[in-house]
Amino acid sequence: MDPSLRDRPGPQRKVYFDIRRPKARPEVLEVVGRRVANLLGHPEPRVAEYIVDELARASGPVPPCVRISYLRAVCNAWPTSARLHTAPRTCVFGCDPVAPDTMRHYVACPVSRGVAFAHLGLAISGDEVEAISDVLRLRHRSPRDKLALFLYADMIFNAMCTMRQALGLRPKAVMISRLKDIIRRSRPLYDLVRERSVRWRL
Repeated sequence: MDPSLRDRPGPQRKVYFDIRRPKARPEVLEVVGRRVANLLGHPEPRVAEYIVDELARASGPVPPCVRISYLRAVCNAWPTSARLHTAPRTCVFGCDPVAPDTMRHYVACPVSRGVAFAHLGLAISGDEVEAISDVLRLRHRSPRDKLALFLYADMIFNAMCTMRQALGLRPKAVMISRLKDIIRRSRPLYDLVRERSVRWRL
């Protein structure tokens, strides 16, 4: 369990702890369903159900910090200037053309997508609406693609936070460093990246 979650406010904290409790399922689905509807632009109850089910199943092979990163994406709870209503900023990965500091952009960012394609075997759309759909719609994904999508969300979230705190870092190197750190904690994730990565040795 990620110790930092104990004091973390917000609905994603409660959902994280309740997601494997059958009695809490209606409330969990209500929260996740509402957030999914906001991101997709319309209600999709089945999408929310699959997200909840897959996060519960992933408790074995996927570390807690990765699951909460994905859940933060579902809840649009990344600390972007758009979400926090602070002075608008641009993409911390420095992509060109200059793009806004929003979660919708980061999942479709060419920097993020390039690393995902090269090291996770994921082809994420460059269109923000379609990219959100790619990340949220787990139903027809293979089991290994689902693991890769959890890693994708975690990689972006942590690289984004790191880039805010330190200047002069290369975003792709930060993303790859995060992937290497996480897969050392899980044999299924290690095997996934070893199989799919085309550019660096583990």
